[in-house]
Amino acid sequence: MEPPATLSRDEFNRSCQAFVHEPSSASEGASNPHYAGFGSWDWIGHSLIPGWGYLSRTSSSKTSEAVEVGQDGDFFGDTDEVVEDEDESCIPIDKNAVERVHFHESIVWHPTYMVPAYYFQAVDSSGSPVPLTQIVNTGRFRRRALLDLAGEIAEHGIQPTETGNAQFPLLSQGDHPITGAPHWYLHPCETSSAVKEILSQTLDIPWDPSSSECLLRWFKAWLAVLTTAIDFNK
Repeated sequence: MEPPATLSRDEFNRSCQAFVHEPSSASEGASNPHYAGFGSWDWIGHSLIPGWGYLSRTSSSKTSEAVEVGQDGDFFGDTDEVVEDEDESCIPIDKNAVERVHFHESIVWHPTYMVPAYYFQAVDSSGSPVPLTQIVNTGRFRRRALLDLAGEIAEHGIQPTETGNAQFPLLSQGDHPITGAPHWYLHPCETSSAVKEILSQTLDIPWDPSSSECLLRWFKAWLAVLTTAIDFNK
């Protein structure tokens, strides 16, 4: 039986439980939930509906000082241009920029696409929301991935470069599927095919939806896809 491209809500819940309850001993190395690439998460159950829940964590990331916002929403500017080091005393400073962005992150099952989805809120030290141009200027986002995919960075989302081949923004705003609170989220429309491709090459045991090991491997394949764009350690 081939591994699926999607998970049911119950399979998502069980994969998360397997993930957070993995042994965290040093001998497990990269197999535990505290492995450097994926970070440490907690399971938050729904207050009213049994069996519903999501993974959650709180973290922070420093903003970069080297990236400038270009014209027409081009956050990354001309990447082919060689830029010489400038005297820091001559570089304009954005007085509204924050030094550290605090992230309230969730991994939650998406009912439309039937895959996990990464949701987050980003605030400064006072709890005020941080604009998107500053959010993507943190170490949390892998700039190379965004350079390859992102076109315009607008106030309410990031549009892909190839708009003819993509119907949805890469990053947009929406309500959290469990809490209902407004969040940013990475659109999960291409996730399932990427996960299935990874598992077709790496899964060395027969797929069994009742197996915690199989569900854990599926979930880690999804995390591997996510961490091509998100760095949970910065």
